[in-house]
Amino acid sequence: MERLRALRGLFACVGCMPRRTRRRERSRVSSPVPTCAVTLLLQRLQDHEGDRAQAYCELESALREADSRPPCGVVNRLLAEVSRDLTAAQGVTDNIRTAASNVLVALARTHLTLVMAELQGHLKAMGDASKETVLITLSKLFSTYAPQCIPFVWLTLAGLRSVVGQVRSGQTLRIACAVVKQWLGGVKIRLSSGKQCPWPATEKEQIYENLHELLFSMVKNWQDCQEEEDKQAVLGAVAAMLAVLLQEELHREQVWEQLLWLVHPCQEVQDTCRMAKSLTIFLEALQGIECLIPKDRFQDITSAVFCQLYDNTKQHSEAGASVRGMSKLLWPRLLLFVVPAEYTGMLIPVSRCIQALSEREDLTGRRIEDLDPHFISSVFQGPMLTPQTLLARLLVVAGSPVAGSELQAAALLLMQKLHRRFHRAVGAMWAVEIPLLLQCLEGKEESFSDTAEFECRLLKFLRASLDTIEDEAWTEALSCELSQRLSSSASSSGEKSFLYKALGTVLGACKGVFFVQEKLLQHLEEANMEESSEAQGMISLLSHAAESNFQTVLATLTTFASRLCKGWKARISRHKKMELDSRRAHATRSALMLAHGSLALRASKEQLLAHLEGDIVGNILMLYSCSCRDLQNNLALVQSITEFSSAFHAVGDSSCFNPSLKGKLLEILMGLLKKYYSGIPVSPVPFKVVLALEQLSKLKPSFESKDMREMLVLCFKNIVTHPSAEVMLKIRKSQQAAQYLQLQQRSLKALGRLMAVLLETEPTRGFFQNIVHRSMTSDNMWERKRALQTCSQLLAICEELHRGDACEHFGSLVGLLAPLTCDPMPTSRQLAVTCLDSLLRIQAKANNRVIETGDIRSLCEGLYACSVISQLQTSSKIAGIVCKNFPLERTVDFMLAIKETIRRAKGVRVRAAGKWMTTFLQMHGKDICRDVQPILYILRSCTSSAQQSTFVPFLCQAVVILTRCHTEVMVDNFSRLLGPTDSETWKRIRKFCLQRWSQ
Repeated sequence: MERLRALRGLFACVGCMPRRTRRRERSRVSSPVPTCAVTLLLQRLQDHEGDRAQAYCELESALREADSRPPCGVVNRLLAEVSRDLTAAQGVTDNIRTAASNVLVALARTHLTLVMAELQGHLKAMGDASKETVLITLSKLFSTYAPQCIPFVWLTLAGLRSVVGQVRSGQTLRIACAVVKQWLGGVKIRLSSGKQCPWPATEKEQIYENLHELLFSMVKNWQDCQEEEDKQAVLGAVAAMLAVLLQEELHREQVWEQLLWLVHPCQEVQDTCRMAKSLTIFLEALQGIECLIPKDRFQDITSAVFCQLYDNTKQHSEAGASVRGMSKLLWPRLLLFVVPAEYTGMLIPVSRCIQALSEREDLTGRRIEDLDPHFISSVFQGPMLTPQTLLARLLVVAGSPVAGSELQAAALLLMQKLHRRFHRAVGAMWAVEIPLLLQCLEGKEESFSDTAEFECRLLKFLRASLDTIEDEAWTEALSCELSQRLSSSASSSGEKSFLYKALGTVLGACKGVFFVQEKLLQHLEEANMEESSEAQGMISLLSHAAESNFQTVLATLTTFASRLCKGWKARISRHKKMELDSRRAHATRSALMLAHGSLALRASKEQLLAHLEGDIVGNILMLYSCSCRDLQNNLALVQSITEFSSAFHAVGDSSCFNPSLKGKLLEILMGLLKKYYSGIPVSPVPFKVVLALEQLSKLKPSFESKDMREMLVLCFKNIVTHPSAEVMLKIRKSQQAAQYLQLQQRSLKALGRLMAVLLETEPTRGFFQNIVHRSMTSDNMWERKRALQTCSQLLAICEELHRGDACEHFGSLVGLLAPLTCDPMPTSRQLAVTCLDSLLRIQAKANNRVIETGDIRSLCEGLYACSVISQLQTSSKIAGIVCKNFPLERTVDFMLAIKETIRRAKGVRVRAAGKWMTTFLQMHGKDICRDVQPILYILRSCTSSAQQSTFVPFLCQAVVILTRCHTEVMVDNFSRLLGPTDSETWKRIRKFCLQRWSQ
């Protein structure tokens, strides 16, 4: 079958088609709709009607329909029309050419042979403009139909050879190289996959022959490219061809003849980084191929590389004369290309070169002084390559995720191979630890797939190495090297984040107090805290340094904070005042507040108890008092309170936090909640405040009940009541909608955790009355949803804590939740059922009973129906289960809640409330004798509601049920005189009932 496809491609390229094939293609008639659409659109193109680009786009969509297969006659006309636009020298815009190209790709889904034939013809005779479009189309075809394109490889290679002969430079050359890399990448995968070869032996040989001819044609025509982009594109294409040719033993000898070409074109370029790119391409081409370079060729390559590294004539001549000693000279010179950041890309080839050289001779373990002094002076021109300089660079690359796992692995491998170059003490430890780090990068350990976890492990490896070395001077020299790199790095550098942490880790291992303080103060003064990356980096530096130098770091922070706040309210010069009031100064204060919180998390129990209230909290409040109290300052304060409260709680319940200080912190946090409630529509401050209150509430002694109630009300207003429906609509239409909604969900979860903490000491009454009841009947459906989320969390906490006092609210909660089973929002309906289910379980556990008639969660599916009738029917079924387990002493609470819903709700929710009420009365009407009068009063007041027209049928049904069960009580109540506030509806109901009874 594959051979037949190749033959069809050959016939198409020479302009003919086997008769049986043509007949078969003509006989394939698809559904008339797509074919008609294609024909009409083609007619528009031929008649030059309307926008051609738009017509092509519509044609592309029609061709991509699953049942679209236009007949060959239409296809031939279409190919002719598209070709005119592709090959037109002028008058055709790029948009039209791109649209025409996309049509060919869509058409290839059903007529790949014809499309390939058309493109192969254009490769040989066309203008420069159309060359690019045709090549791009070939690339799209392979991306879309790679397996189907494989049989056309040898024809495509032949066509590309003609392009190489016509083009000398520019965009077309680079696109042609990209097509070569793309198609040959597919060929390489197919050949190395182990599957059956898609070509017969003769055709496979033809592919290799065309590939050799294309390779030699590229070398001949494109080896003198002047533009660097062109040169690198050619090198990439040549490497791709080598990767295929090297898989066949018969073709390898011819390949080695071309191998040095990868390096030699760069000999005139002064920047040796060009050589590194060439070498990298070659090494990547050889990756995965089990093929050893012949010894004589290896020496030639080594000589060429060495000549690139030495940039004067004398060194070139020496290198050529001493090929045998090349490896002794090459590896130390290669190390110089590891240190500068601009040569980061060389790490992979350098690592491979050094690994290969070290396997031939034990060179990496030799001290520099042991090498031939004649070459040392030429190799190490400029500053000496110290162990700390090299280690700092390799650590930074290994810890930088932006470098990529391959570069990170190369850096670690270099460290392992050159361990004696760093320090004699690390050999045994690195032999064990570095392979484990490499496994993490390769994904062999699932627990370390995360970048942050790998970084943490790398820093632990660094600290363990320093502890193994136990050399203060060596460690200080490494910290100086890292410090210098940090100071010279741009804030946008991807490596700077790890540099901060690495320097902090090394300073944590230093024992000299003055040395550590000097370095910390240097970077505190240098850092521009207005940039969040620098502020976060400085915080991480201080935190890591505090691991073993807590006292030193805290003292340094206190000194620096005092400088920022000194003279804030005193009489000082205008210049000093402006300096202290600058944006940078306020940003620095925010960063220092965060640093103190982070420091508290790193402190031991003894350190925290000794320094928390006076130093850590004192410094934070001092910095906040001197700040401008903008969003950044407020967030920093709240975050620091969260962190030091969490740290203090973690040391154990035996410790008591200063009550007056705790009250002051609560006052500050409550003030922020009041400030932001009426301000910004959605702000992260309330969310952060709730997190801080959660941690602060865990500290002993507990807050007073009054403070807790006020705290809950303010949190509820900020998170559940706010924002309004109008603001929510604006938020959902904004570009930050996802960010805002995510913040809301996180805030609701934080409120749930805060309630869990407070419920450990407080009764549930204040929670349900002050939080849940107010918003469940709100007109704002988003507020109702947030209230339901809060209620579900609260009930889940009560169930977990075995809080039976939650049953006191059974009646009112059921009355409020019942109508919400038919809420317009599906999520709210689901949450209402979740709350009812939790309430039933709490009730059953409190009374040591089993829930009767099953699990209401099994009925949830019916609530997702779009039909209101289906929703009401499902709601009624749930009502039957809940009412079966209803404690009758909560009847009046239930009816009052129903009344509240009728007073404020609309539409289906009112009908759902009526159904639940009548279901309850039908089930328990005979058993509620003492509650008939209050119920009748509640029903009487319901008739004054704005929704009375919807509720009247249920009201009448309720009156009938009560009359049937308690006739005397009902007659006695209706016989009394009407009150001045009775509505007309109630008067008519009363009159009707009295007339019926009189009969």
